[in-house]
Amino acid sequence: MTIVCIDDEKLVLDLTVSLCRELPMKPEVKGFQKATEALLWLKDHTADITLTDINMPDMNGLVLAAKLKSLCPDMKIIFLTGYPEYAVDAFALQASGYIMKPVGKERLLSEIEHAMSDH
Repeated sequence: MTIVCIDDEKLVLDLTVSLCRELPMKPEVKGFQKATEALLWLKDHTADITLTDINMPDMNGLVLAAKLKSLCPDMKIIFLTGYPEYAVDAFALQASGYIMKPVGKERLLSEIEHAMSDH
């Protein structure tokens, strides 16, 4: 399993990557501070799940999610955000989850297991 984490805040990104690496399924984890860098990487690689912030300076996470879905239709997208008001828009994009920051290990594991059970 491969998980891509995208957050413009380095501390949040580092925490999310670290939490993902501790998951029982031992995924490969890639972290990006810029949505555009993640998109470039995903053109040549695949990921099962993307965990992304919504409010980012280079690209809004909702715009990113739409691009990711067109690039990899089966990819599961879980939003990690401090903004509850984007939830309806996120689920309109077939988001697999929506986690409010700060993210905890148990909540993260629960959302990832739920997303992967959709197969």
